[in-house]
Amino acid sequence: AVFWCCYSSIGVCNPWGLSPPTSLPFAMRSPAALLLLALSLLALGAAVHAQQGQTCVFTASQYATYDQVYQCFFSVPINLDVKAQTLASLRNALQLYTFLDIANESPSEHLPVHIDMLAALDAIEARPYKYDYNFHDDLRALFLKLYDAHTQYYGPSCYQQWLVRQPFAPVSYVDESGAQVIAIGPWFNAPLVQYYSSSTGMDVRQYAGAVISKVDGVPALEYFYTYANESIGMSKDPGTRFNMAMSRPEPRPDMVNVAQSYWATRTMRNPLPRRPYVDYELVMQNGTRVSISVPWSFLSSKTYSGIDDFLQDYWAPEEESAAAAAPSHAPLRTPNLKSHRRVRSQAPPPVVEDTDMQEVELSPFYRDIALLKPHSAAAAGQSDRFTNLVNGTQLSFWQLDDNETLVMYLDTFGPSSLVDTYTILNKGFEAAAERGLSRFIIDLTNNGGGSICLGRSLIAYLQANGTNYGPEDLACSPLQQQLTQNAVSMGVENTVWSPSFYANHDDEPISANDTSYLIPGVPHVRGGHLRNYTRLVHIANCGNFGYRIDPAIKFDPEEIIIVTHGFCGSTCALFSTHLALYDSVRTFVFGGIDGHEQQFFSFPGGQVLDTPGLFQTISQLGFDTSAGPAQPGDIQPRALPTTASYRFCVREVYPNEPVAYSTPPMEFSFQPGSYRASYSYQTAVAPEYGWYQAASHFGPGEQE
Repeated sequence: AVFWCCYSSIGVCNPWGLSPPTSLPFAMRSPAALLLLALSLLALGAAVHAQQGQTCVFTASQYATYDQVYQCFFSVPINLDVKAQTLASLRNALQLYTFLDIANESPSEHLPVHIDMLAALDAIEARPYKYDYNFHDDLRALFLKLYDAHTQYYGPSCYQQWLVRQPFAPVSYVDESGAQVIAIGPWFNAPLVQYYSSSTGMDVRQYAGAVISKVDGVPALEYFYTYANESIGMSKDPGTRFNMAMSRPEPRPDMVNVAQSYWATRTMRNPLPRRPYVDYELVMQNGTRVSISVPWSFLSSKTYSGIDDFLQDYWAPEEESAAAAAPSHAPLRTPNLKSHRRVRSQAPPPVVEDTDMQEVELSPFYRDIALLKPHSAAAAGQSDRFTNLVNGTQLSFWQLDDNETLVMYLDTFGPSSLVDTYTILNKGFEAAAERGLSRFIIDLTNNGGGSICLGRSLIAYLQANGTNYGPEDLACSPLQQQLTQNAVSMGVENTVWSPSFYANHDDEPISANDTSYLIPGVPHVRGGHLRNYTRLVHIANCGNFGYRIDPAIKFDPEEIIIVTHGFCGSTCALFSTHLALYDSVRTFVFGGIDGHEQQFFSFPGGQVLDTPGLFQTISQLGFDTSAGPAQPGDIQPRALPTTASYRFCVREVYPNEPVAYSTPPMEFSFQPGSYRASYSYQTAVAPEYGWYQAASHFGPGEQE
């Protein structure tokens, strides 16, 4: 039996607090059906009670069933103290969220966001949850609607210990008839292939290249576009969200590395599947139409011996939540939540999860369609169309066969080694100088950001003279003002509320005791709300190192094109928009929805802070952030009693024109690519071939 029925906050048989699952095995329209449903539920309840001792028993690196995972999740009742403390922490923390007001009403029709976060928290507070999972999942879904990878809520870590996947890697492209389609890509995870073979008898590789016509009865393009808009919060641009629902191979001629679909692989940001399986209608390469049902796989990353062990990953470490209140309102035959707490540390989650496909297995026809993609060690990096000049794990340089164009592919601004990054950077430019290359493509595909100062340093490296910072500010609030005053009085100079952390808009350092730039601020109306924002500042001495490195060759801005698929986030967004807006560098964006404009970057934000680090910084500035019930007069967020976490932006950056403050912050300013192209099948599975499309815009008559 499928573990479907768990009472939600609205009192219906629905474990998700959303629309009912579509795979209930009964029509539920006749008295006979209702009677049959009731009898089935009684039998299910008896079975669950009999197996209570087996709830939440999982083994690391072994697969569990959909039913087992949900049965475990819905064995944890709502804890009203956890609910109250979590909501109180979020309410106080969001006063520092720089986009709190503007998110009420986005000024851009291209970047639609209409979320009153504080009202939504009130609605969640009023909702009568029965199960803990529903509460945390509603918070996750609320933050997701901000469409900002910087601003997220993650439930307790015990709910995050599964790798939930479909075996297929969807890709989207425009076919020869001009229609945009969704197809099954040529990449397969080898252990997952084995799992489906042994558990279902299905060789999933046989479907490589098949066009997906419908998913769960819905036309495929509509299905994935709807999922991207409802369940992927990585970008405010709908086209980029759609790209994130697809698998995204890196543009590397020498290797295969694939960022997995945010639909096919569920992360802590995305909802768990509402059904245990997916129904596909496929058109095979020979034209045959087939229908298949494929179950979701749940691979456990941890071993749990039962509910007691499971709950040890629910509570925050003792040192972070010593004041956590005891649970209340627990129904009979439920575990004692208070007694299960594991003392351990928990690192904050990354801005963007690593969803690269591991142990990739290629279908036989991959080479035929991708063309010339080398896979042998002898051929790596030396095809007829791509010559590798310098190679690194996260930074590589290539020459196109026009003998004029240099390509730099950088997949992160958070490299494992800054020394190696600068070494490879210099070697790449030296190779370009030696070969007389005069055109430069910067490919930032799948780049989710990293170090702000590395991004600013690279701007300085490329432009040599000019400005490598942008106008930024923070939202003012009673908490922000008190943090600033405490930073001055306590001599703390290394926080985002410390005046000496910044330089002013003329790049002059701000003294440690000069609060005038951060307090009282400048009034602005955002989303219908009046609030003060600080004067324009930016991080002092950030990235100036780049000015001290002399590259072997200088590329004029008109001979540079930046390539992305829209997901160029955080520092990547700051880097790309700075070159585009300050130096008129052109941009080329791939994918999205055919015929629709698309932004070339995502979530520029300004700076993101995570918990528990946020609590530690606020504590450093004199506030009590220990976990526990909110106290009268609290304006600060307290640490969460659970291993849940959240993050949000505290500083925003503006476009440079015409002047800061006359335009919305960059997060809400739609900046389409100079050029846009839909994927062909070739560029969808081997995006390095898109470099030639970008390079076609070099030359006379191609400047904007």
